[in-house]
This record gives sequence, C-alpha cells and structure tokens, in this order.
Amino acid sequence: MKNPVKNPKRILLRGFADRERTDMADWIRNNGMEVIQLASLADLVVTGPDASPELLQHANLNGTRFVAWDEFRAMLDLKAAAPFSSAEPGEPQAREAVAESSDSSAARSVPVEVTQRGVRVLDVWVPLAKADPADVARIPAADRFLHLCMDAPFLETLRSVALAVSHGMPVALEGETAASKTTAVLYLAHLLGQPVVRMNLSGQTDASELVGRYVPMDAAGALDWEGLAFPWLRKETRAVLEHAHREGRSLNPAERMAVLGREQFPLSSWRFQEGCLPQAMRRGWWLLLDELNLAETQVLERLNCALENPPGLVLTEGDGTVFGPGGDVPVHPGFRLVATLNPSEYAGRAVLSQAFMDRWSVWHQSESPGEREIGQMLRFLVFGEQPRVNAAGSVYRAPAAVPVYGELQQIPEIGSLLQRLAVFHHGIFKAAGGGGATASIGRLNRERYSFSRRVLLNLVAHVAARIRSGESAREQLVSEAIRTFYLGRLKGEADRRAVHNILRAGGLL
Repeated sequence: MKNPVKNPKRILLRGFADRERTDMADWIRNNGMEVIQLASLADLVVTGPDASPELLQHANLNGTRFVAWDEFRAMLDLKAAAPFSSAEPGEPQAREAVAESSDSSAARSVPVEVTQRGVRVLDVWVPLAKADPADVARIPAADRFLHLCMDAPFLETLRSVALAVSHGMPVALEGETAASKTTAVLYLAHLLGQPVVRMNLSGQTDASELVGRYVPMDAAGALDWEGLAFPWLRKETRAVLEHAHREGRSLNPAERMAVLGREQFPLSSWRFQEGCLPQAMRRGWWLLLDELNLAETQVLERLNCALENPPGLVLTEGDGTVFGPGGDVPVHPGFRLVATLNPSEYAGRAVLSQAFMDRWSVWHQSESPGEREIGQMLRFLVFGEQPRVNAAGSVYRAPAAVPVYGELQQIPEIGSLLQRLAVFHHGIFKAAGGGGATASIGRLNRERYSFSRRVLLNLVAHVAARIRSGESAREQLVSEAIRTFYLGRLKGEADRRAVHNILRAGGLL
C-alpha cells in the first residue's frame, strides 16, 4: 500500500460498477467520511478493477494517494471486505435488526408498513381511517407517489405528521419549496384511506372560504340535495323525489316544474353554504392548508377555535351553529388540521404571531434534501433503489421498486452521471440561496431563483421521454436538458458564468 494519508475525509471512488459503487459510497458516509467527484479535492482515491491508467497516473503526478478497496478498509482497522453486498458491512445495527426473530422487530427494517392494524411510520403507529363511501374520491390516489424516494428528510417529516394525527393534534410543516411537505401529508392519507380536502391560501383568501357564506339557491334545486328532509312537503312531491332518488338521478325539467307549481316555492332563495372547515369537521376529513403564511392575519385567526383541544367552531357567519362539545354538531373524530408553509424570508410571507404558532401542537421543520438525498432520489428514479436510512434509533430501507425512468440506464456510465448531476443540482440550489445559504446568483433580482427538486424531476422526465421516442441514449441529452431547465432561467452574464463554474465543479463541463 502506498502510504495513504491518515484519517482521510474526502474519498473519490473510481473503477467500480454502479451498484457496487453506491453501496460503497453509503458505507463510507456511514463511517464519517465524504464521497466527492473531483480528484483534485480528494484526500484519497479508492480504486476498483476498472480504474483507468490515466486516472492513476494523474493521481501520481498530483501527489494524491490511491489504494484498492481491501487496502482502504484495512487502513481503517476494519475487517477485510468480502465481495460487497447488501449485507451492509460496518453497520451492526442493521445486522442486529435482521437477526432479531420477533415479527415486530424484523418489520422495523422497513420504514413504512401497512397492516390490518394500521400504518407504521418508523416507530409511530396510526390506525386506519374509516371513511364514508361518499368521500372515497377525496382519498389521495396511489399514482401520484410513483416518484417518492424514502430518504431521511422525507421520513422525518412523514413521522411528524403520523405522530400528530395519531394523537389528534394539529401539525404545521415549515420548509423550503419542494421539501415534500404536502407530499408527506397526502402520502400518509393515501396509506390510511383518509379523505383530505386541500386549500391553497393566499393574500386574497377570505375567511368565508374557510367557514362559509350565503349563496343564491334555486328552491326546486334544493330538492336534489336535501328535499326529503323537508317535513312539510306534499305526499305527491315526496313520491316524485323518492322515485328520482331510487333511480340515482336529479329531477328532470318536467318534474321540477310540477314540484314548483304544487309546493308554490319562490323562484329563488338563499342558503348558507358551509366552507371547508365545517365540512371537514362534520365528515372527518383532514383539512390541509397550503401556504399558511400567505393568508391575512384576520383569516388565520378564524382557525383559533379549531386549533383548540378539543376543536370547536361557531358559525357566526350563518345561523350560529356550534361545532364541538356541548354544541349542535359533534366534531368527527377523524378531523385533523394540517398546514404547510415556506420560511418567512420568502417573498410575500407574513410573520406569524407566537400565540398563533403555539396553537399548532406539532411544528416540524422539514429539511431540504442535500447532495446525498438528491443522488438517492436519482438512483431511485433510474434504478428503483431505495436508500438506507438511520432514524429513530434503527436502520431502515424501503423495498426496491420498478424504476420510474429506467430508460436512462441505457446512457453509458449512468451511475457516475447521476452523481455528477446531484452535485450540480445541489450546488445551484445553494447558490440561489436555498437551504438558508447566502445567495451568490440572482441577488439583484426581485425574487430569488428557485431550483427545487421539481426542476430536476422535469429534467429527468424529459430525458426519459426523448429516449422513449427513439433518440440515442447519451450524456448529451442531459447536457441539453440542463440548458433548457436550468440555464434558461438565468438573468445576466454574471449569473451564467457562476453557474458554468458550478457545472464545471460537478464534472458536467
């Protein structure tokens, strides 16, 4: 072995197959080191059988040390490596979890588990919902979660939602755009079979959208939704209504005119139409309020009673109906309030009062994905591999899935390309001020650039579509997509030069 540096921190892996390299990179990170892509910054190059002679010669010339994998592990005083596999060497927690014999312990190796008892998210159990058949359409569908990578930040957010709803507490999720806040709520609702009504708040949102308002009503039209509840209807009218209901239809025009003439209804009237909040309380929906801190203070204050334990509401805008203990309408036990919001530093966001924030029993800071999580997401999309995650004192890994964009596997050296793409995306995300970093591009813009995971997902989907259409699978497709989805957003030559430097650092130029 060629005098490797002591306690190396930055490791470059070269000459390994894609799947083997991914497992090695995870192992290296779990042992406190960093896997990088640039040879000039590496403390040590760990080489495999396919390492190019040019790389080794370059390392020699620059004084960079390089060793084989077995030598690298021996250098760290660890056991000699067997052929690398999913046995996860160096992670005793994972081996112990697999070795345990009880069903509950063995199941903990899977981060999310659905059983007849309920849904387990890491170490939190939530009972399955009992939705009314009329509300099934409000349960989030499975196809919207095909892109879902079970990385550590997402699982922590998902666990916070599970913890809150299992104990009947309101929960607010704060974090950067595309930190999977809304996705975590909808995904848990999907697993539980829980109806959700989603409301996007803004500066134009009125309190009546939450609680309700009076709207014009055609009197005969009312018969289609509540006519049988009117005790004063004539026998002939009730017979018409019952016949239409048995056939699962509304009144036809002739029946409608006959009812109007027989009952002498006025041609129009007014009725109170309940908003999302009282409807959710009646029916046991989760009310998901997106962009909470975009709404005006007086609108948010209307939520105060609903945030109490137990929740309540008085419809002062209507006939004074009282929801909650001792009131006219009991609050359904399945009702929950969930909110998402971006940091107050985002343009147009209000600074919420401490009193209002305190009413949200669980307030979770959803972390933005780092370079590692971006790389894990890309490998999941292309290879269907889920990452290993250390959370709640255990090691978890979701089962592999069918790749969403398996077409990209046709691109030569796709594993290396995905890692370089992750380096670039995270670099431009930070340069734009993401994750709390000081922005180095777009500082003179009225609003900062947004380079979220959505941009990267669009890029990957675009490249996959081009390959499916018959184009040759090559790295050039990714370069062209970067120009479309990233460089096209930039204003000014200075920003373009800065991003070209990020491309170069990520090995994409």
